[in-house]
Amino acid sequence: PPARMSEYNDMEKNASVDDDGRTPHEKERQQWQVADRNLKFALVVLSSLCVLMGMFLLASTRFEHTKEGSAARDPSIPILASIDPSQPLFLNTSEGAALLRRHETLAHPYFEGGLSTHHQAQWSYASCGPASIATVLNALSLPWSLRPHTALQYTSREKRYFRQDNIFNECVTNILPQEALYSNGWGFGLTLRTLSRYISCYASSDFKHADEISGGVEGLRAILVREMATKGHYLIANFLRRETGYPRGGGHHSPLAAYNPQKDMVLILDVSKYLYPPMWVPVKTLYEGMDTTDSCGDMPEDAYKGRDSLELEPREPSRAFGDSEEMIKELLEIEPMSEELLLNEWFHPDCKNAQRGIALACAPGSEPCVL
Repeated sequence: PPARMSEYNDMEKNASVDDDGRTPHEKERQQWQVADRNLKFALVVLSSLCVLMGMFLLASTRFEHTKEGSAARDPSIPILASIDPSQPLFLNTSEGAALLRRHETLAHPYFEGGLSTHHQAQWSYASCGPASIATVLNALSLPWSLRPHTALQYTSREKRYFRQDNIFNECVTNILPQEALYSNGWGFGLTLRTLSRYISCYASSDFKHADEISGGVEGLRAILVREMATKGHYLIANFLRRETGYPRGGGHHSPLAAYNPQKDMVLILDVSKYLYPPMWVPVKTLYEGMDTTDSCGDMPEDAYKGRDSLELEPREPSRAFGDSEEMIKELLEIEPMSEELLLNEWFHPDCKNAQRGIALACAPGSEPCVL
């Protein structure tokens, strides 16, 4: 109140002044100011120490597997010793997750490379190839001009993101049109060569059939070590499911996301993610799955130009598009695949046998794209 302030000012005037020219009240006020300033400084220092300690504890926990003497580097601990390197191993198990965190695991494509973020699920039996391509193209971080123009479902904003239905630009359509890929009910699917040619419409690509890999299993192992450690390089394997550790299935495409040299196992990022989680398989097993024959492999260059023996109709969009629950219902309505379908013998009368293998996709400006 003004009266109280006037009284305090009168006391200040009547108070004795020391040699330094300050009254006792001024000295007391300055002492409180100094104490308040010191308290604030102490709180700031204490808060900074707490933040630094928290960051240190978080970092030490996150990178525990990189420390000398860490349990994650000790091959004798039960969770790692229990891994049988001759058998497939799903990533959603304690052993599978521990193997991915091992310090010697080459997992750049999975983590920094972005495959885990852009991992897509195939929409139909025939779309494992397009799903693998879309996953890898998004991870490549291609220039904005090369990306498709796709409007978000509920907004007018543009999101240039690759999907299994918008990779079909003019270049891709000239190689094999979307109607041919998805026709005949289940669809024809992609061969290894066609998959690599699709990728070449957007980025550098190379491929090798299994019998072209020099050294067989050793050659495949060398490819994994080299490409998994190269920034901007991504591998897609074309293999026969039932020869690669899966309980059943036919020809399939999926990206390879990591390689552990100690256990000699490679991580398949299965695009049939509604059926199988990512799976570690021995390199030898993967090679055996790739070293199989696609009974309807390479198509003649002009197979789809005349279209005399092949009736193609535009594929209607799935009613489940954009609705994950509806997509699951639609997938559950599909009858199990027949053995004839799994063997791909229904494909096309003019197709030739071709071996499965491995394809490489490379980002612009990365190392030479050669397997």
